[in-house]
Amino acid sequence: MSAVLDKPRAKVASAPAKTAVAVRKPETSIADIRAWIVSADEKLEMAYDAAEKGESVDVLLDHICHSVMLEPVRVIHREDLTQADAQHIYDSLFPALACIQGAIKLADGMVLQHTLEEAFELLDTAQTALDPVNEAVRSLAEGGTERDEHSPDHPHAAPIAAPVESERNDEDFDPYCLMLQARDVAEAAFHEDGSDAIWGLHSLIEKTVGKVSAVVEAENATDEDVRNDASADLAGTLAVVNAVNNDTLDNSLLYGVASLIRMAKWQIDTEIDRLARARLERGAA
Repeated sequence: MSAVLDKPRAKVASAPAKTAVAVRKPETSIADIRAWIVSADEKLEMAYDAAEKGESVDVLLDHICHSVMLEPVRVIHREDLTQADAQHIYDSLFPALACIQGAIKLADGMVLQHTLEEAFELLDTAQTALDPVNEAVRSLAEGGTERDEHSPDHPHAAPIAAPVESERNDEDFDPYCLMLQARDVAEAAFHEDGSDAIWGLHSLIEKTVGKVSAVVEAENATDEDVRNDASADLAGTLAVVNAVNNDTLDNSLLYGVASLIRMAKWQIDTEIDRLARARLERGAA
């Protein structure tokens, strides 16, 4: 019985390993981020101009364009941008993105829906690039803590002349309209989600609308109780909306509702402060 021997195979030299060519992707620059935010802001303005006036999406876009987006646009244009500024923009884009999501829902089927979706993508990309771990942000000087110029803690120069009662811009003062829109957006959220919790929020907002209506209809400029009651009701309603949405629902439309309620409260609180200053001026005269 002969053994079958395998013929030894010649060793084949292994092919030299290919040297990986390191391709360095271009880093996102602050100029890129600025361009994305500016472009998104322009698209939001386009959508606002295209929205039918008086509709829920129109009022929400008005709030987004002329309130929520003001801060990130203001800060991103600074020449000496710091890491603290970048963090401030990063944080301020959260409410902007939430409100835009709400506007997209309200614009479902409309021509402006696509424009809003493009604006959302641009801002979402910008916010991702503003993450502190990214090179574009780490290359900036650290800087101090960025402060919102509209916050009550921000130091302001004393005004040359405090506004008096007749100086209120009635075109801008309409907390009742803001609350009607908050109610409508909450109703849209209910139709989308169908949960009892959202309908409960809608009912709470409906009751608050009545208190705010009394402020707009008040003939007596010195009637502080009406304004204070409305402000307190708005604070309570806002707290409930935020608590329910943040803890359980995480509904994008309700973030828009919260922004509208916050704006209505800010208008009433500003009116309370304005009348108080006017009263002090009259007493000092």
